[in-house]
Amino acid sequence: RNPRHCSVCGDPCQEVWKLGALLTDIPAADVYQLQREPEPKWVWLDYPEGFEHVVERPVDKTGVPVLNLSLSGSIDSARIAAVIQEPFSEWKITLPRPNNDYVKHRRQLQEFRELLRGLMDEIKLIHGQKQILHVFPAAPVSVNLEVGRVRMPKADMVMRIYDENNEHGGFIHALDLGGPT
Repeated sequence: RNPRHCSVCGDPCQEVWKLGALLTDIPAADVYQLQREPEPKWVWLDYPEGFEHVVERPVDKTGVPVLNLSLSGSIDSARIAAVIQEPFSEWKITLPRPNNDYVKHRRQLQEFRELLRGLMDEIKLIHGQKQILHVFPAAPVSVNLEVGRVRMPKADMVMRIYDENNEHGGFIHALDLGGPT
């Protein structure tokens, strides 16, 4: 196994989050998403007509804060409950039809960053800065990198990132962004 890859699954799943956190959003950075169809290439396509992210806020905001990123696929709340095993408040960013090729234009990443910044601030105001924000991602690599960039190390909650791993029966704790080193 490559030592830069996840010790559990062998994929570079953790590295993109760490890279985003190291880059931060202070320096300008051009983040691209691989376009898979009609042939794989690293270019931006036209902005998709009618595109929008959908935010779902919990009715009961008293549980452990959870951020469900159902973008490249849908994450059912039962899969999160199997990991958290206590009452949680599920905040969700999704799409009308989640799919792994949805990022076509750089403006979609900009809109995601702006949405996430505001939502993280809202979550922090409701749950408190000392709480851990549990993040369950089904998202393209470019979005995961932007999550790491958006998080402000001195001001935001610790993010506990989970990774789907079928060999281990579902989501597993992959890494924490923030907190004691």
